Amino acid sequence: MEYTVETSKEVFEIKVKGSKSKFSLPAWDRIPARVAFAAAKAQRKGEDVDAGFVLFDYIDEQCPGLMDIISEGQLVEIVKAWRGEGVELGE
Repeated sequence: MEYTVETSKEVFEIKVKGSKSKFSLPAWDRIPARVAFAAAKAQRKGEDVDAGFVLFDYIDEQCPGLMDIISEGQLVEIVKAWRGEGVELGE
């Protein structure tokens, strides 16, 4: 299933082909500190998988139904697009 993303200074939007819904997240630099802190803490411990799950849980919370219509690979691609090139948590 195809999807598109649109970004602005405030919002990251996801539109999945075939779905009437538009999903949105705050722009990467506007995610809540608790989410960034939890993911960064897991990353610092060398638990990159746990850091990813913190983000996946946040996406699932903010975009109900999105995880039901995309693949795991698409989820990873969406996170990469959301994060942007070379941007890590805490930056």
